[in-house]
Amino acid sequence: MTDFQLAGGSMVGRDHRVVNRNNQDAYTILQYTGLTVAVVSDGCGSGAKTEVGAQLGVRMVAEQIARQYGAYRRIDWQKTQRHVLSQLDILAQSLGGDYRKVVEEYFLFTIIGVILTPETATFFACGDGTAVINGEQWPLGPYPENRPPYLAYGLLENELRIDPSGIKLLPFMEVANEELNSFLIGTDGVDDFVKHQDKTMPGLDRNIGPLSQFWLDDRYFKGNPDLVSRQLRLAGRDFPHNNPEHGLLSDDTTIIVGRRAS
Repeated sequence: MTDFQLAGGSMVGRDHRVVNRNNQDAYTILQYTGLTVAVVSDGCGSGAKTEVGAQLGVRMVAEQIARQYGAYRRIDWQKTQRHVLSQLDILAQSLGGDYRKVVEEYFLFTIIGVILTPETATFFACGDGTAVINGEQWPLGPYPENRPPYLAYGLLENELRIDPSGIKLLPFMEVANEELNSFLIGTDGVDDFVKHQDKTMPGLDRNIGPLSQFWLDDRYFKGNPDLVSRQLRLAGRDFPHNNPEHGLLSDDTTIIVGRRAS
């Protein structure tokens, strides 16, 4: 899709950094002629290695959507969900051991994404996070007990006594392509960024700034592809010199931002 410029970035939150844990977020952007699929994911914080599921999940979901659209010019959401779950099931069984523990340790992750075609922009999700569409925020969650409907719960329906009707990868907003000027999709770590937007960055004399900077400022779309991640890291880093300051982003934070190229 040449109508839109896209950029993405991610950083490990302070809560994970101080205990030497990995960033459990992930994102991917697939671009083809006439199609863009962008997806972000947040691995469950209580799972020891859910960054594995997040990294696999964004790719599996994006690739399945791209294949379906390429073949049929439409998306069968039930088929997409079944395909991803079947692939996760194969992986979980191949790892051996207690099946439930494997799924909970590796494969619990949220999904938020957007599909851009010449006709429409379709925003979809399974779990919590944030979307900003033409400057209007669409919060997803929070959920009771901080337990969003992770897609992989579909592998544990019987063991966890979960109602499968509540675990669905589905669109939550669709707009005509010509009506979309900008968007941002992000994991729930974005909430800290918004909460602290008027505070100065650790060790610097400038404010974090609003989310709108990511689609309004040209520098995020030109030259250095790491600038989104760099801005997140500046807000989230611990500044150790002279007067130490803690980072302001406690959770892993990941965003994909897009704007109309013109």
